[in-house]
Amino acid sequence: MKTVIPSDVIGVGLVLNRNKELLIDKRLETSSMGGLWEFPGGKQEPNESIENTIERELREEIGIRVEVGKKLISFEYSYSSKKLNFIVHFCEWKSGQPKPLASQKLLWVSANRLDDYSFPPANTKIIAALYKYFDLKNKLI
Repeated sequence: MKTVIPSDVIGVGLVLNRNKELLIDKRLETSSMGGLWEFPGGKQEPNESIENTIERELREEIGIRVEVGKKLISFEYSYSSKKLNFIVHFCEWKSGQPKPLASQKLLWVSANRLDDYSFPPANTKIIAALYKYFDLKNKLI
């Protein structure tokens, strides 16, 4: 009999500043895949809409309030111990100053520089979708 791998839904928020740079955060060294960069977001709670998940996670992780907008991409990614369903939305930054409440560091990065940073494997799909969205040449694909 095949083992069923638990599946979590992960809401990811893509926040752009006035210069069209994306907000990324560096994972804590003590966390899974510590030291890698990621787009802010997290696990959906039971009976929570994905929009509410993204709003909550960005408030908890980086201290800002956002309005969740257009979906960029959704996909499934399997790690050896778990399967994750990512749902990625652009977000409009409404208030608060970004600060690393649940990470080591925050950076604003232009989309064409994302491949200069080390991300977890699943983020490759998000970066490829961003390159396509911004009509840039993606070095990762």
